[in-house]
Amino acid sequence: MAEPRPWVVRARSAGVGVIALALTLAAVIAGGEDKAVVIADHDWAPFLFAGKRGAPDGIIKELMGLCLPATGFVGDFQYYPIKRMFVYLEKGRIDVNVMSHSAEREAYAMYGREPIFTSTYRPFVLADRDIHADSLSALDPLRLGDLAGLEVSPEYGEYLESRRRRGTLTTTTTQESLIRMLLAGRIDVFVLPRESLAWTLKEGGLEDRIKALDLDVRSNTYFVTVSRASTHVPEPRAFLDAFDRCIAEAKRSGAHREILEKYGVTAVRRTGAEGRGGAE
Repeated sequence: MAEPRPWVVRARSAGVGVIALALTLAAVIAGGEDKAVVIADHDWAPFLFAGKRGAPDGIIKELMGLCLPATGFVGDFQYYPIKRMFVYLEKGRIDVNVMSHSAEREAYAMYGREPIFTSTYRPFVLADRDIHADSLSALDPLRLGDLAGLEVSPEYGEYLESRRRRGTLTTTTTQESLIRMLLAGRIDVFVLPRESLAWTLKEGGLEDRIKALDLDVRSNTYFVTVSRASTHVPEPRAFLDAFDRCIAEAKRSGAHREILEKYGVTAVRRTGAEGRGGAE
């Protein structure tokens, strides 16, 4: 696997937009102005691809390319594992991230108000296994795998902790590791975002070997956020409002839907800051 690398966000349109953003970046570097923000990049296809060579930009990079210029900033995408990413966001080492709402995160991040996309978390098992689940307790007899640092919901977090105490939980640091362990028979089930795993399975030719169960563990709506500890964004609400206005306009023009559907993801309607949404 190629090593992730930092990115400077690119404008989505060719021609004048690319030239303008390149000139903006050149002016920032030449003038020494502190107008660049660090944006979290991690392995979350099709939303982000951890800067892997040959991979597409992903939904978040394309939306940043579309709307970050409206904030007056340029973006430097930097890859970190999920657990460390949240620590750096809390400390202000990462300025901007895309997240769903939680009380814990709201203590260290300020949220935009315009929903960007939704993602549904489901259990995945081997396609040839006769496994059904209508609740989390139905997973009790199964060996469960988990991705370190992934926060799904308070209820699922409590379930993971109960499995951890019983010694029936295996934790790893990458989605690929979970897939390998499932295929090797080391675990029976894991919970991941349906949109993300569908992309990964399709790209890896594994659509016939792994299936999702009909249990929605959680559906989350995601928003752009700014670290409350950021030293690069002195007025986070102004930054978020400018980004939100651009996303709202992109929804009206169809550009937002075009980007999401390019990656097989359904667009979301405006829901407000509570983080619950649905399809447009």
